Amino acid sequence: MHSSLLIFISWLIPWFILKKLKPSLEKSALRGLNKGLDNAISMIDGEVLGIIETVTEQHTAQLRQITEITEQCSAGEGYKPDKISNDNPLTRMLIN
Repeated sequence: MHSSLLIFISWLIPWFILKKLKPSLEKSALRGLNKGLDNAISMIDGEVLGIIETVTEQHTAQLRQITEITEQCSAGEGYKPDKISNDNPLTRMLIN
């Protein structure tokens, strides 16, 4: 009886260790999928951040242009031509 128990234990221990050390196909596939998804999400995140930076730069440039155009338009409001005298040839042509 003791010898059969010893043989059983000597066979069971290596089998159990091999069973526990052998990676599961399902777990390996799941780890691979998770790693692939993490890589894909980080790539998409990087691309989206790049596009957001580009759009922000374009927006800032457009705001600068709008400010310049507004200043140019405001400068034109203060301009009032001198009263045109009647002896000016252009006035005579336009009025007559």
